[in-house]
Amino acid sequence: LSVSATAQAAWHGTASHAHVMQKAALLGALPDSQPMRITVSLKLRNEAALDSFIQGARTPLSANYGRTLSAEEFAASYAPSASQAQAVASYLKGLGFSNIQIAANNLLVTAQGRRSLVESAFNTRIMQFSYNNRTVYANTQDVQVPDALDGLVLSVTGLQNADVAHTNVLFPKTQPQARARTSATAGANPVLPTQFPQIY
Repeated sequence: LSVSATAQAAWHGTASHAHVMQKAALLGALPDSQPMRITVSLKLRNEAALDSFIQGARTPLSANYGRTLSAEEFAASYAPSASQAQAVASYLKGLGFSNIQIAANNLLVTAQGRRSLVESAFNTRIMQFSYNNRTVYANTQDVQVPDALDGLVLSVTGLQNADVAHTNVLFPKTQPQARARTSATAGANPVLPTQFPQIY
């Protein structure tokens, strides 16, 4: 699909909504030179059946009580198929995204692209703000996908950097050397979304 093709397609909602920026000053559109790394999360297959299995695994006297799923069983019955993940990757590639990667379990597709590509791909707007003494960006419209991806995409992340996750670990003030070593180690080993299947 091309950008012009998506402009003529019907758009469908996802779980990613406009990021509300309170007490922030709008600076205008994010410069198109700003690279963005996005992650597309795909929907599970047979989700109702999976919910039923989980409920049964927790219910005494159920035939599935105490059962667990292997990674292979989960992939075969519930994870997105390889063709579904490839459809997302092909859509992004057709628009000009680069460095596209599909997670081993097909749940995530990551890619890099300019702001204008992201806006065209997901029918949204990425604006720049002054917020808490920082210059940040955020999507100001709900994230949508075209007909070709309807029913496949759960959400798209990486469209804002105003709110970032922080660790809840507190380090003793009496051990600055240990704190420094731990911080350095954590910073030296970043984890990408596509690496989650190997960790868990």
